[in-house]
Parts: sequence; C-alpha cells; structure tokens
Amino acid sequence: MIDSKPKKHSGKKIVAFVCYIFGMIFICSGIVGYLSLNNNYNSLEKSTPTVGANVSTKELVSAFEEFDKKTLNPIMYNSFEEAVYNSQFYPTSFVGKLVHYGPDCPMCSGFLGCNGQDARNGNIYYNDSEYGKVRIVAMSSSIPCGSIIKINVDAYDPNGMYAIVLDRGVSGSMVDLLKTSATAKSPVRTVNNVTFDIVRYGY
Repeated sequence: MIDSKPKKHSGKKIVAFVCYIFGMIFICSGIVGYLSLNNNYNSLEKSTPTVGANVSTKELVSAFEEFDKKTLNPIMYNSFEEAVYNSQFYPTSFVGKLVHYGPDCPMCSGFLGCNGQDARNGNIYYNDSEYGKVRIVAMSSSIPCGSIIKINVDAYDPNGMYAIVLDRGVSGSMVDLLKTSATAKSPVRTVNNVTFDIVRYGY
C-alpha cells in the first residue's frame, strides 16, 4: 500500500543540504582568501628586504621619528634657552651672533672642550656619522656637545652650513665658528641677527 502522506523530514533535509552547500562555499572562500593574503605578504616581504622579522617595533618607531624630524621646518623661539630645550623634541631656531676664533687664540689650548680633538694644523672639520663632514663651533654649555646647528649665512652657503658643537668658551646665543687660526681670513667677520637652526640635540 502506497503511503500518500508527505514525509515529515523532507523540509529539514533540504534546509540541511542548503546549509551544507553554503558552509562549503564559506570554507573554500576562506581558504582562497588566506592563500591570497599570504602571497601578497610574501611579495611585500621580498620587495622590502629591510623590513624583516629581526626589526623591532621600537626600531621602526625610532626610524620614523628620525625621518619625521628631518622633514619638519624649525620652529623659531625668541629665547635661546627655549630653543635649546625644545630642540630635544623637534628642530628649533633662534637668532644670535656669529663670531670666529682660532685654536691659537689667547687662552686657547688648541684642543676642543667636548672631545679633546686637536684643532690645530687646520683641523676645523668633524666627520659626523649622520651629517658627514661639518664645521666645528664653540657654544654655551647650555647646549649639549654633539648638537648640530645650521648656520644661515649666504657667504658660507645659501642653503645653510652645518656645524657641530664641540667646544665651549662663549655664552648666550653666540656661535663661535672655528677657523684655522685667529688671523685666518673668513668670508664674513662678526655678523649680528643670524638665524641658527638646531637640527639635532646632542649626539
């Protein structure tokens, strides 16, 4: 005898089958997406060999901060002390006086106060690991040794001349540029109202 009553579980089977199909589609999509992301990551890693597993987050942040500092325009301060203090965080500027001295000047020993370098025999430059070959200046002890400043005097360089603080003996906002001797000629003599940029605070 044929049972004419509809089967009670046929609807549930259809729903289960549809759910199974959609589940399989979802799982396959996930696998394809994972493989695609993994391939993209491998391609990125190959194209940027400097960014690897051995580079820490701290190193990446430090590198970004250093890069960012070099792209910032210096902020001008009316006070030399304020400019020095804030140069710890970003480039700053101040207005001061540019003067010159030689290693043979009165009361000069010929050796620099910060690192003991012999400044005689024309040693008026310093090879900095970051800024390369730069001039040497004496400044107030309120700015740390190793600080890099840019001297904005066209007679030296229209784009600004970089110098490193390696000597003492002056006060306030004066910048004393080292030359080969006290009697050696320079492009300019004493210059007032010069804009100086502090682009690095200490070493």
